Amino acid sequence: MTIGIIFAMQIELDAFIAHYDTVQQHDDTKLVMYSIEHKTHKIICGLSGIGKVNAAIATTTMLTKHPIDVLFNIGVAGGINVPIATIVLAEKTMYGDVNLHAFGYPLGQLPNQDLNQHSDQRLLTQTLEVIEKHQFDHHVGWIASGDQFVIDIASVEPLLTMYPKICAVDMESASIMHVANHFSIPALVIRSISDQVGTENQSLEFNQFVRIAAQKVAALLKETIEIL
Repeated sequence: MTIGIIFAMQIELDAFIAHYDTVQQHDDTKLVMYSIEHKTHKIICGLSGIGKVNAAIATTTMLTKHPIDVLFNIGVAGGINVPIATIVLAEKTMYGDVNLHAFGYPLGQLPNQDLNQHSDQRLLTQTLEVIEKHQFDHHVGWIASGDQFVIDIASVEPLLTMYPKICAVDMESASIMHVANHFSIPALVIRSISDQVGTENQSLEFNQFVRIAAQKVAALLKETIEIL
């Protein structure tokens, strides 16, 4: 099986590849990629950079250059009433910064597109089995993506009112899932909470906990890969 993983930040990538002894870097593309041979699996890791467009470019590049069987996006996210270092499994993702309400579309929906991007149920179930075995604190819900570091809970209140299952915000996952769904690749987003939206010192929280959160979600994915 060939497993693709998209990371937005170097700290997230480093936390995952630290679990493996032999990691090969590829320089044949503008996308920073690493490959890992593990048992019967080939793992392709891509560093996208931050933001929806960068994430979509990286995902498209990976899926067109490699025969990816399943795709993961892991990293950190801002929590909506979810404690720091809690794992969030995205049952669905959506765009948190799309507003075409003037044309009759609900918040988050683009024309001729579904509101949500859907995670693969088999991957979700397998990851939940690992979570229960290793007793990770976790939450299953929706993740909303937008090109902003959300610090004001009031700014997302309309979204939360319409879609109460949103439990985290990030800047990449919806676009990654959008591309994966387009190419019919089974995919799952797994995030760990690095900061809580709306706290007084949210950016300081992020800086303090981003490494811990990245390490936690990396450890979970490593264990999940063992049962794929």
